[in-house]
Amino acid sequence: MKIINNQDIRLIDELKKSIQTGSKVYLCSNHFTTFAMFELIENLSFAKQVSILLSYNPNDEDDFRFIQNSSEGKLNLLLDRKFKINKVLDLLQDKIQIRNGSLGNQNVLIIENEGISTCYTLTPLNLDSVCLGLLNSETPVFINSFEDTNNQYLGLFKNVWNHSNRLMNDSISELAVILEDPSTKFCNILPTKSSYNKHINK
Repeated sequence: MKIINNQDIRLIDELKKSIQTGSKVYLCSNHFTTFAMFELIENLSFAKQVSILLSYNPNDEDDFRFIQNSSEGKLNLLLDRKFKINKVLDLLQDKIQIRNGSLGNQNVLIIENEGISTCYTLTPLNLDSVCLGLLNSETPVFINSFEDTNNQYLGLFKNVWNHSNRLMNDSISELAVILEDPSTKFCNILPTKSSYNKHINK
């Protein structure tokens, strides 16, 4: 087991080494942010598959979190923000499958290479820039990384996946997100390009 503290060992560096051509990537979390996903685009683009289980509440009015969370506010001011969002949207359309579900109270990232899975325990973090080690955390971060020799976490993920509701089909127009605009109500959908552009063009 390796402890990732995002100081001398950062999660982003570990993932870039672990995600290879033909890797299968499985993420279970409440949400991910566009800024974090953008940093993994190159690796995720040559993975064989990327499957994400999301356990967010579709009745939340918040919700800008699929673009950024509170820790990433300063990234939202950068001039390349729109470029990053559109690149992630292309990745979502081409590579990523998303379903509604959870592994109890476990936020985990699993990388499978040739039948061997490596688990990263993210709880209580979600996949954002702090989790990856790109931004400093206000509190210490400790992420455990270990080889799941019996593929127990992977088996649990697949079991939930096979019994969960699909949020994303082949078209990005079927994706889901709860928008920042409280007058807009979406349930079980992630951001379409028009939804994202509504925010990034403000």
